[in-house]
Amino acid sequence: MRAPLLAGTADIAASLPRLRFGVAADAVMVACDVALAVLFLQLLRHVQPTLALLAAGLRLVQAATIAAALLFQLAAIGAAGTDPAQALRFLEVQSLGYDLGLIFFGLNTGLMALLLAWSGYVPRWLCALLGAAGAVYLLGSFSRLLAPDLNAALQPAYAVPLLAEIALCLWLLIRGLRLPGPQPG
Repeated sequence: MRAPLLAGTADIAASLPRLRFGVAADAVMVACDVALAVLFLQLLRHVQPTLALLAAGLRLVQAATIAAALLFQLAAIGAAGTDPAQALRFLEVQSLGYDLGLIFFGLNTGLMALLLAWSGYVPRWLCALLGAAGAVYLLGSFSRLLAPDLNAALQPAYAVPLLAEIALCLWLLIRGLRLPGPQPG
């Protein structure tokens, strides 16, 4: 679950700059997710073409779901001046839409862990960490949608995806891929 931006209707007007920045930041993230879906598809399609395509499709569904949910954040910005209570309801729907998108991302992350393990591009410990991250996304999102009282207890587990995503990013930036066999010079 995303951290709540606002404590109540009195905060909504004061929070408009943060809400606008949040829309812009999430739009950039969605665009990056689309690019990553294509890049990882290109990288992993030789490992198992069907699963690589499924992983890319799941990431694109995640991106589309989050982008669609952003429309509710824009609606909240529009309603903030006239109906702050409605604006808060729009933000709650946006937050739920974001969690819905993370279900698809959790499935994508699990498939990516499997494909990366089969490829040998990154160490197995990193693949296991990514698999655990996918499970956290799934548990967190399903609990938010189906058992909201349980969801708060799962929030500390989001340290796992944070660690996994930072580790993968740093591994790829610093170490690169461990490609099998001799490399063309």
